Amino acid sequence: MIGGDKYDDILKIIKDYQANDCNIDVYKVLWDKDYSDKYKMDQFVSINININTILNKYYGHSDKIYFKHFKDDMIFVLILDKIAIKIYSTSKFERIKELYEILKINENPHLEHICEIIYNHPYNYVIVVSETLEIHDIITKITEDDITKQIINGSLQYLHKKGWIHNDVNFDNIGYRRLSCTDEPDKVCLVLYDFEKSKKLLNPIDKQKDFDDIKKSFIFHNITNKPK
Repeated sequence: MIGGDKYDDILKIIKDYQANDCNIDVYKVLWDKDYSDKYKMDQFVSINININTILNKYYGHSDKIYFKHFKDDMIFVLILDKIAIKIYSTSKFERIKELYEILKINENPHLEHICEIIYNHPYNYVIVVSETLEIHDIITKITEDDITKQIINGSLQYLHKKGWIHNDVNFDNIGYRRLSCTDEPDKVCLVLYDFEKSKKLLNPIDKQKDFDDIKKSFIFHNITNKPK
């Protein structure tokens, strides 16, 4: 997450875009100079066009904007109030392409919803548009029973049946959607996301790593967040 002047610049550009209904040059603000030198300007232009199209299609008004850099699997991630935009290099995306195509059509409520995947082979990148999940105070909203029913028997079981393991299950990769339930206003639907480390399930014993990871994370957070 970024802050300070750069954060304010991003907010201003997004708000100007909303107010004037015009295209924005995302890269002019979001891209660090030392990082952008690795890519050609025509790729910048192509990605920028796609980002503006996506913003126009999905984006709502918000002051919640986060930006992250990745040196390996992703070029960048832009997280807005309703959607997250992840841009991969084509070569890095190839390893998890099949999984993301599965996620795009999946009906499991406990896995991140992929809105669309945009492939641009001439400029060597892939854009993944997904839902933005809530993560605030996630530890206070989860019980061991929730983990069992929604994550272990929900999202992980679905992934494993499709022939994949998440390979990095922890509380940093679990968000939630609020449910409109009048009887239980605090009820949430837990959602597993962030599949960049996922891999093919080649040996049935590999499934155990996912189960062990979430159990260890749950125990760790219970200990570290226990009232003193």
